[in-house]
Amino acid sequence: MLFSLAVLLLITAVAMIWLELTKATVNKMPALKDADIILQTSSSGQSNAILLATQSLYTHMGLIKVTESGIVVIEAGSTVKETPLQEWIDRGRAGRVTIIRWKNDLSNQQTKEILNKAEEFYGQLYDPYFTMDSRRQYCSEIVWRAYSEVGIKLGALQKIGDLSLDSTPVRSLVEARWRSHPLCQNGKAKDFDECWKSIIKENIITPASIAQDRNMTTIFSNYSYK
Repeated sequence: MLFSLAVLLLITAVAMIWLELTKATVNKMPALKDADIILQTSSSGQSNAILLATQSLYTHMGLIKVTESGIVVIEAGSTVKETPLQEWIDRGRAGRVTIIRWKNDLSNQQTKEILNKAEEFYGQLYDPYFTMDSRRQYCSEIVWRAYSEVGIKLGALQKIGDLSLDSTPVRSLVEARWRSHPLCQNGKAKDFDECWKSIIKENIITPASIAQDRNMTTIFSNYSYK
């Protein structure tokens, strides 16, 4: 018993050391470009539900922007904003990130238009309902809309009902929010079940779908698996 406990503690210690040594830092990154896309496993309260629904470790994402004062990530947090890259990495789980890039080099004009489109959303509130309503944004929606500006449709739109929705965390997340959902609020749905039927018909673009786009190439990842 004591031997087994000692082995378990040793394995845990080694794993913790490995995670710390392999944590992503700005200095370990290759040269990044404007409009590169960065993904992580968020530490937010809804991350587990997104992970289970999409069957992917990628639960948050943003756009890289290279500025004179350093690299930032355009993301949808509580609002759409810029976050310094290292701060963004540190907020995720275990410092794991993947960075992907459009295989066919973007022109300077395309890159500018992508970032300009993303910047139009600065200050908009986060969309906790994952709708495609342009008045609020969720993380992968910003990336999808920004690239759409130059005619590039990343990933594939899916119906929410096509995701893996049977787990308790997913169901609980929707149950906690359905009364204020735009499709269901103010008496539009009499109960959760009626609201649910409307929600699952809606389109969604997920981080997993964008990450799986065959026209993207991975330029950095410290995930041991994805």
